[in-house]
Amino acid sequence: MITLFFAIVLAWLLALTVAFVAVTRHLGVMQAAGAGLAAPQGGALLDTDGPWIPSVLPDRAAMAFRAHGIPTDDLVASFFSSSCGSCLERAEQIVASLTDPRRNVFLVTGSDPERVADITRILAPSHVPIVTDPDAQNVVKSLDIKSTPFTFRVIDGRVVAKSFVRGSGDYLRMTDPGLAAGREAVPAGVADIESGQ
Repeated sequence: MITLFFAIVLAWLLALTVAFVAVTRHLGVMQAAGAGLAAPQGGALLDTDGPWIPSVLPDRAAMAFRAHGIPTDDLVASFFSSSCGSCLERAEQIVASLTDPRRNVFLVTGSDPERVADITRILAPSHVPIVTDPDAQNVVKSLDIKSTPFTFRVIDGRVVAKSFVRGSGDYLRMTDPGLAAGREAVPAGVADIESGQ
């Protein structure tokens, strides 16, 4: 009887060991494939969201900007969506900290006309051009932007910086004059580490 008991316990431990090894191996494969990466608050990873930095502004986006008379020699574009819960608040923050309306454009997309109107109402007093669908959607899709609110900087037809907008500081980083001098924007966490904060 004791032998049978030890045989069952040994078989159970063997089964648990095999299951543990299988789960560990599966998690290792998932992590190697990038599935285990933790997304920031916006629900996406900055490295995989939006265009590569630096990269040429896609023709589809450039044509949409040209159709609205918006030059791409030095431009800060901020994207808002009607389905975004924090976009109204972020739009207010950006309008309050706006640096140069002539160098900005707001892209507003979405299928909810009331929410689009709410975002547009907040942005309108800034006198910054507001591009809505379908042109706003063309710009966003051509740049492979999946998260909102999102901002990016275009200099001489090249996207040189991008950021999620978690506060006005993310927007202000896109307006940095150093970007026009050829420096890339430093992400928020890295900037804090480099300054010793």
